[in-house]
Amino acid sequence: MKSNIIVTTTNSIEGCCIKKYLKTICSNIVIGTNVFSDIAASFTDFFGGRSDTYRRKLDIIYDEALKELEQKAIKIGGNAIVGFRVDFTELSGKDKSMFLVSASGTACEIDLKTGGIDSRKTIFADELEQEITKINLIDSINDGKRINSSQINFLIMHPLLEIANQIINRYIEFLSISSDDGKEEAQKLEDIIRAYTKKDIVPIVYNFYEETKNIHITKLIKNCNLFDARRILHLCNKDINLAVEVLSANADEYNTEDLALMKQIVEKLTTVSFLGKIESVKSGLLGKMQEKYICPNGHKNDIDATFCTSCGLNIYGFNSDQVSKINLFKRKVEALSNLMA
Repeated sequence: MKSNIIVTTTNSIEGCCIKKYLKTICSNIVIGTNVFSDIAASFTDFFGGRSDTYRRKLDIIYDEALKELEQKAIKIGGNAIVGFRVDFTELSGKDKSMFLVSASGTACEIDLKTGGIDSRKTIFADELEQEITKINLIDSINDGKRINSSQINFLIMHPLLEIANQIINRYIEFLSISSDDGKEEAQKLEDIIRAYTKKDIVPIVYNFYEETKNIHITKLIKNCNLFDARRILHLCNKDINLAVEVLSANADEYNTEDLALMKQIVEKLTTVSFLGKIESVKSGLLGKMQEKYICPNGHKNDIDATFCTSCGLNIYGFNSDQVSKINLFKRKVEALSNLMA
């Protein structure tokens, strides 16, 4: 199907404003030539003329390299590639030949509304087919039908934000089923969620998590590398236990703004007010007064107990697993600080 991404060899696109330069991306494709095509090409070269065999192979790997580059741009939220460049290299040795195509460019986000791109009136047949597939797929999802393999492939290539919440709901349902079939279906839906750009899917997933408090969402956030420091800091202010459960998630990359927000998260976690207390308690009518640790749920423990023997909570309301996650997160922030110093 036709990609809607714009690719140009220039550093700008006429009539369009580049809102953000995202990342330099590259794609390398290698394809081998078999003995017969080498012989055919050599005869052509010997007698003169064009080598259609080589030309066809070059066309194939050019298209593959361009397609891979477009997919990389889409995955990081780009809708255009500027400074596009392609280099062809023939690799030979031991009577074998291979072609290497290296494609590169800068993925960026452009404002399509500022140019004349949206004003076109021509609709291609494959675009129409894609739109029909999209409408049918949305209807199937809304009707609660199971997604087949071809629909999954379509959604991976063309993520639809309109049904993101339904996809997440389906993911939770299948993950709740303790069977191999349920896990397999959940994995397929997870692949679909991975296909969304982070800027599109992160707000949807975290809003869903905050509203439903469903623990299965934490698995999705971790598996899809949906760590978002700003969203987790927001959770610290709303429900700190929800925030702690996703601290072990990772992002694809981190910047100085992320580090600053992560330090704020650490500060929030280390300045939590006591939910439990230390209190002097009289043991029996004639017993002496003894200091006891009273957990957030009111259970009495020995003064030297870090965690409640009944419910497992410490004086801040965290269990041992949560404390481990907090400590690991502190170490991650320390490591990032060292790398960025």
